[in-house]
Amino acid sequence: MSQETETIRWLDERIERLEKELQVLRFLRQLASQAETHPKQEGFDSLPWRPFKEGGGEWIFENEASPNLVNILTRSGGKAQIDGYTYMLTEGRGKRFIRRKPLK
Repeated sequence: MSQETETIRWLDERIERLEKELQVLRFLRQLASQAETHPKQEGFDSLPWRPFKEGGGEWIFENEASPNLVNILTRSGGKAQIDGYTYMLTEGRGKRFIRRKPLK
C-alpha cells in the first residue's frame, strides 16, 4: 500500500470520527436548548440510583433511566459528562446498566 493511499485512508477515518462527534454535539446543543425553554424538566438525580458497594459512584438498570439519558449515552459512544457526573453505559451478565461517578 502506498503512502498516499494510507494517508487518504487515515483522513477518511478521521473525517468519519469528526462527523460522529459533530452529530453528538448537535444533539447535546439541542438538549441544552430544550432545557433552557423547559427549566422545570426533571433531572437525572431523581432516578433510582444505587450506590456501588465499594463506593465512589452509583448505578441503575438501563430500563430505569430516562430515555433522554439513554439517548445521550447511545449517541456519544456510551460515555458522557453531564451536570458534574461522568455517565457510562455498560453491559454485564446479559443486562445493560448506566453508572455514574462524580467528576473529580
